[in-house]
Amino acid sequence: LFRIGSVSKALTALAVSRLVDDGRLRWDDDVAPYASGMTNPGGFRDPVRLEHLVTHTGGFDQVGYGRRVRRTELTLAERKALRPSLGEFLNDRMLRRVRPAGEHFVYDTYGISLAGHVLGEATGLSYRDAMQLELFGPLGMTRSAVEAEGDLLDDLAVGYGWNGSAYVAQPYELYMSMPASSIDATPADMARLMEALTGGGANAHGRLYSEAMAAEVLGPQYRPHPAFSGMSHGFWESLPSVGLPDGYGTRVLGHGGTMLGYATSLTLFVEANVAVFTVANRHAEAGGPWVQVAARVNEAVGRALNGSVDAKPLALEPSRGTTADLDAYEGEYVRGLYCETCTEAEFARGGWRRSSGTAVTREGERLRFRDALYAPSEEADVFVRVAGEGEQGLVFKRDASGQVVSVTTSGGPVERYRVQD
Repeated sequence: LFRIGSVSKALTALAVSRLVDDGRLRWDDDVAPYASGMTNPGGFRDPVRLEHLVTHTGGFDQVGYGRRVRRTELTLAERKALRPSLGEFLNDRMLRRVRPAGEHFVYDTYGISLAGHVLGEATGLSYRDAMQLELFGPLGMTRSAVEAEGDLLDDLAVGYGWNGSAYVAQPYELYMSMPASSIDATPADMARLMEALTGGGANAHGRLYSEAMAAEVLGPQYRPHPAFSGMSHGFWESLPSVGLPDGYGTRVLGHGGTMLGYATSLTLFVEANVAVFTVANRHAEAGGPWVQVAARVNEAVGRALNGSVDAKPLALEPSRGTTADLDAYEGEYVRGLYCETCTEAEFARGGWRRSSGTAVTREGERLRFRDALYAPSEEADVFVRVAGEGEQGLVFKRDASGQVVSVTTSGGPVERYRVQD
């Protein structure tokens, strides 16, 4: 077995999709009844719905602190005994609405963890047992578990770091946010899952969900612009970080994952009906360089399937005349993986601080973003690369007052938010 890290997020979404498929849940369900501790500092009127949780558009703050059970001097059983239930963790000031639901993307640990809690509540089980009943069991994934125990844990591949001269075995990480990170599985079991993903929702062992839901799961569910890459239910469209460029010529879905000592990638070449799972029992978080196995494997598969991994041009053209107020877009833009509502005391406990941003500047009748220049297209707030190295397009979003608040590139849904202070 290997720890698959954040690929767990996609598997959590698949299990939720099963419950929607058979009518136990609905995508438009308001999730507030499952989250008694949810707060709404932004004062938003529309509810957070189940579909927002699996597309990372719930609008939750990324608080950051308190997710890990550290105390590695204790035994694994002792550390587990320190951990509250998933619901208790989420309802202890973790669910804070800072953006309108369904409109903005941020890679969301808390939304998908809430989806796992909803899964458990809807089945009357813990998240761990619900995943066994609703995902692993139907697909014959007999050597997979949320946090393997007993004989399965004994058969876990040791995860390593690199200290510059030797490999160093890493402790078993425990997270409060289990639906976001904590599945352990064999490559053979992941192949059984991929058989279902490429087989209309079923494999030789059983059916996960209907063919209609299988098509829905693989279809685009959120995109910042119709021509840009976005999210399906649990999977990212386009994976430039694992060997495939922005605008790669055939549609790709996937998810990557890391745990202390492990690096994982699950990739689906949708039109070719091919899926690839790659895992290594070392990761840079524990020392050493980044693991590049998935990038090289996906690049090789991409070339075999498509002849190349060259980018396919966007179906957008620069406008013939510039009418946009380009000054309105200038500013510093940061990824949303930080806590906006944390107090200094919470930051001292490990709350995620805002990282440095990327500048958008005006150069004549163009905008510069990183190493490329972008011209306005015929669509408002959409720009097309005209020179330099970079992703092919940009789309900006505005708030209710008309102020530009974020930018997203064409290669994926990651939204960068404009620094206002």
